[in-house]
Amino acid sequence: MKQTLLIFTALMLVVGWSSGQEPEKEPIGMVFVEGGTFQMGSNSGDSDEKPVHTVTVSSFYMDKTEVTQAEYRKVMGKNPSKFSGCDDCPVEQVSLYDANEYAKKVGKRLPTEAEWEYAARGGNKSKGYRYSGGNNLDAVGWYDNNSDDKTHPVAQKQPNELGLYDMSGNVGEWCSDWYSDSYYSYSPKNDPQGPKGYRSRVLRGGGWSSSDVSCRVANRGRNFPESSNYRYHYDRGFRLVLFVGFSGEPFDGSTLIDIDGNSYNTVKIGDQVWMAENLKVTHFRNSDPIPTGHTYLEWNSLSTGAYAVYDNNEANADTYGYLYNWYAVNDSRNIAPEGWHVPTDEEWQTLVDYLGGEDVAGRKLKEAGTEHWNSKNRSNKGATNESGFTALPGGSRQFGYSGIYYNMYDFGYFWSSTEYGSDYAWLLGYDRSSVIRKDYDCADYWPCGFSIRCIRD
Repeated sequence: MKQTLLIFTALMLVVGWSSGQEPEKEPIGMVFVEGGTFQMGSNSGDSDEKPVHTVTVSSFYMDKTEVTQAEYRKVMGKNPSKFSGCDDCPVEQVSLYDANEYAKKVGKRLPTEAEWEYAARGGNKSKGYRYSGGNNLDAVGWYDNNSDDKTHPVAQKQPNELGLYDMSGNVGEWCSDWYSDSYYSYSPKNDPQGPKGYRSRVLRGGGWSSSDVSCRVANRGRNFPESSNYRYHYDRGFRLVLFVGFSGEPFDGSTLIDIDGNSYNTVKIGDQVWMAENLKVTHFRNSDPIPTGHTYLEWNSLSTGAYAVYDNNEANADTYGYLYNWYAVNDSRNIAPEGWHVPTDEEWQTLVDYLGGEDVAGRKLKEAGTEHWNSKNRSNKGATNESGFTALPGGSRQFGYSGIYYNMYDFGYFWSSTEYGSDYAWLLGYDRSSVIRKDYDCADYWPCGFSIRCIRD
């Protein structure tokens, strides 16, 4: 008897702890930043700070201070700082690549630009200050008017509402986002990750050599990611963050990077670690390109790996990822990033069971609201996204219907790597509050294009 493995309805979950209560224990040297909604940007600032727009971020932990020279040297075995000899001063002359390497070693990640600004403003305790911690910059930060042309030990100035130090001044801080001066005009509302394909990365907070204007919480800076020891680059430092897992425990949420350089949020649910975004890679792990650009008839006749972008509109991939056929899933060159894999049916079932079973797991996996889900039907009724899985309705590319695209905004379909006998492959999708698992006759459905979520090895 054939079982079915399709799941109707798309979902989207945001990585974050949803209880709204502060955990009893915080990681040493970090502050809990409860998620919330705020107004990002400034209508009275520079043009790249406009328009002011509503952003919601999930809960996370953030370092109380910038990473110090002593901390950096202990992990990396070197100290690149111009102002060396001050163990409690922030490390500087650090490229974005250096910062990411350090983060990887300590099991953390750089904050997104939205997370950084939300925390700098004081999170849900914000009092609306111009600088992080107050309207008097001399009281909260080191800048060109009081720094004596050098960095200073961290945590010497007044902290902000969350207990974070030096988010205005001392050193500029790398964020994970690429920089675009127009990004605020199209940034998504929930946990924005920044634009793709630009040359510079975001720097925030200003430094010891910056003007007071550059130290405002809304001010946006940027630099080339390889920048470290060029002139005036000795005010480039960083602080790190951790995701908060489904159980409320801190989670090593280091940003996952695929072979194309795409970054993905990740989330820990039970004992599993999942990607919290749909896969959008265009190369196998060995760097071979995954073919794409097929016409409807070409797609139907494929017997090798391929991907498609919904409606041939690349903008859809930014949010919903690509649609892959079974041959790409099953290719020995491996479509998943290093250290990750396409989940088996058993791993999908473990996820569903942990969230309470097939009747209720769907609502916990899906993004709440109708920003990405169709508001004209009940496909997202009851969604809470409390697991942080961030499931989205990416639709599919069908076989047997002349290769048409089908059901974006209404349905989400996710491959598993489990082959059911010789003629079937497992697939996962969502229907309102429930999860429905079905297998499909692969003679008919292997050429179909569905989304992929990977799980950590």
